[in-house]
Formats: sequence, structure tokens, C-alpha cells
Amino acid sequence: MNALLDRLNLQAQERRLLFVFLIVLFIVINRFFVWPHFARLADERDLRDEATRRLQLYQLETNRIPMLQEQLELLGESAGPQASDNAQQRTRIGRTIDQLVTETGLTLSRRSTIRELRPEFGQTNQFFTELEIPYTFEGTEAQLVEFLYRLGDADSLYRVHNLNLQPARSGGLNLEARITLVASFIKNSEAAEGSPNSQ
Repeated sequence: MNALLDRLNLQAQERRLLFVFLIVLFIVINRFFVWPHFARLADERDLRDEATRRLQLYQLETNRIPMLQEQLELLGESAGPQASDNAQQRTRIGRTIDQLVTETGLTLSRRSTIRELRPEFGQTNQFFTELEIPYTFEGTEAQLVEFLYRLGDADSLYRVHNLNLQPARSGGLNLEARITLVASFIKNSEAAEGSPNSQ
């Protein structure tokens, strides 16, 4: 360094000014090109920590894949026959009710979707599937009584959960009946092959 300064033939005062200039230049370069990246360094560290945390979380979840696949297979095996039994039960219900409506001479005004009733808290009907079937019929009093009698006399043992009667809109002696039927089926697929049972 002294040899370089000797070649420039600088006096002591000029040397001091040169050093001050170099120090100021160093500070200015750092101020505009180095210091702004310190904030980015902290952000990059935060991103790296977040990526590491997410990677660990993903690894924990991927390690659970074999166990989850086993549970899924078990659920599929247990739910598959029940799902098909449930569809068969709904079809059987529809056929039974339609046949009774035709035989008794009632007019089916409306049939809502058959839905499965969820057990309320404290109920112990875990071995049964309860299906609720809302219907709206129109017919004479004798036809409605015949329908209810034959429904209760059938082997399938449905029960009437709700029954509303009012004069039919068409007038005359006909009645409009809104009936909600409930049928209970054993969840066991082998037992469900027979007729539905009451709870």
C-alpha cells in the first residue's frame, strides 16, 4: 500500500484525504448495495423455516398413508354391503307402498325422497337403519283406512310416524293424507335379506 502511495507522490495531507474518500466510498457502496439485502436475508430465513416446518408436517402426513389406506379398505369393506342393502331396502319400500296404493285405489299425489334417520342422542338403535318415507295420497276415507290396515297387516311392519288429514282440493268426499312412514331395517346385511323388522 505504501509503495502505491509512494508512486502517486502524495503528501501526508493528500494521503489522509484519499483514505477518507475511500472510507466514504466503502460506506456508500455498502449503504446502497449491501444493507438493503439484510432485510431480505431475514425474510429468506423466515421462508426457509416455514418451508422446513411444512416439509416436516407433510412427512408426518405421508407417513400415515399406509395406516389410512388400511382404514379406508376396512371402511370400504364394511360400508359397501350396507350401501347396497340400503339401496335394496329403498327399492323394496317403494315397490311395497306403490303396490298397496294401486290395490287400495288411492291416488299418489306426491312422494318425497326416502331419507335415513340419524339416531338422536341417547338412542340405542345402532343395529337398525331407519328410513323415513313422506307420501301424499288422495282418496276416500274407506280407501285410506284400507291402506293403513293393509300396511299394518303386511309382513314388512312399517309404522306411521305422522299423519295429517284434510279435505282434498278437488272437492267431493275425497281426503288428502300426508303420511310419514318409518321403516326399520337390521343393519346386518345377512339379516337384511329377509323382510324389514320393527325396532
